[in-house]
Amino acid sequence: MARGITGSRGSRPTIASPLHKEIYDLETGECFTNPELRLAIYATRLVDGYIEVAV
Repeated sequence: MARGITGSRGSRPTIASPLHKEIYDLETGECFTNPELRLAIYATRLVDGYIEVAV
């Protein structure tokens, strides 16, 4: 997803894979175009201008 295209479906933020033509919900990791696929999601927060990712 390094070259994914960000966007939205309604109020839900998304990322799309231009190679595979799949669109994922950034909050849940669900794939809109293929329900069998899912992205891993991680909690994030903004601290003093830095984005921290829980892994």
